[in-house]
Amino acid sequence: MRNRETPGAFTWLRILAKRLFMRRAFLALLLIIPALGGLMALAAREDNGIKTVILVAKGGDGEVSQKIVDSLLADDSIVRFIEMTDEDDAAEQVRYGKADAAWILPEGMRDMLIAYAADPTTDIEFATVYQSKDDPLERLVRENLNGEIIGELAPYVHDTFRDDIESVGLYPEKEEFYEYYLSSAFKESIINRVYAGTTAEAAENTNYLTSPVRGLAALASLLCTLGATVYSMRDEKQGFASRIPVGRRLAVLFATNLIAALASSAACVAAVAMSGNFTSVLSEIACALAYALASASFCTALGVIASSPFALGAAIPPIIIVCAVLCPVFIGIKLPGRPDLLLPVTYALRGVGNASYLLYALIYSASALLIAYCADALRRRRA
Repeated sequence: MRNRETPGAFTWLRILAKRLFMRRAFLALLLIIPALGGLMALAAREDNGIKTVILVAKGGDGEVSQKIVDSLLADDSIVRFIEMTDEDDAAEQVRYGKADAAWILPEGMRDMLIAYAADPTTDIEFATVYQSKDDPLERLVRENLNGEIIGELAPYVHDTFRDDIESVGLYPEKEEFYEYYLSSAFKESIINRVYAGTTAEAAENTNYLTSPVRGLAALASLLCTLGATVYSMRDEKQGFASRIPVGRRLAVLFATNLIAALASSAACVAAVAMSGNFTSVLSEIACALAYALASASFCTALGVIASSPFALGAAIPPIIIVCAVLCPVFIGIKLPGRPDLLLPVTYALRGVGNASYLLYALIYSASALLIAYCADALRRRRA
């Protein structure tokens, strides 16, 4: 028969959740996470391009040049594109420093593409570029234009060389050929004839303001769970957990951390949705649940290993900094030995694009809980 003075498991969860959500700092951080996504999305809509490029399409509607301009204007990238109709006006804007570059696309580009596809040795320039200087960033920005021209050229190259390809027993589908062509074929000669000394790798078009939101939200979520761990450790020091059997205190710590991690992971999903980087409901929810489990397990292990709430609190800033550096918050790099796999933030960021990381998150969580169990058992034996 259960002791009436000892609350049951469900009652303890309710008490822990209530105490956690009564913490003003915890609630404030939960609200900040989705607000971060919304503010970054609003900032991304402002005039904040690091380069300003004027586009001029000769020939008007129906021309390939106008199609390229429309595509560039629709891109959400680091470049601020402005369309104008007069080449001289565009060049003057660059001359007086009101724009960084002007890209002039000629009339009759379709015929030029067909001619070049038939004979790549033809001396054809697909665009005229006015620019104020030629620095590495300027060359990177031009790859937006290079990629658009290559994409328009691919179908004509396929049609020109289709008979030769089929004569040697190769029958690639058009889409397969286009994909291969866009990634490798013939780019060097085309780019060299237009811009000497440049490469033809297409720059990734992504919003440079909202892309780190997922990583920043994951860091804030981990901070929430670490804070919940410190709260739990402080409660134990103050005697709040005295009515909990010693053997169950580890489970109570994990339960508290899991509640905090689930709440903050939900806030992460909201932040990602508000920033415009949402993928799909299934993948986002699966990743959020996996991250919540990994984060709660990681913080539980730290809570058991740390000697006091003050020691864990002092370790929080270095932990967040290490996560920001090693995990793909801003850039994705693979370090020797993959130290990023030891940090839960990695699974929040890589789990959306790679389902195998969700499985890794489960293994990581089980390993962290095993470490926590062993450390707790050793601590109780010493006590």
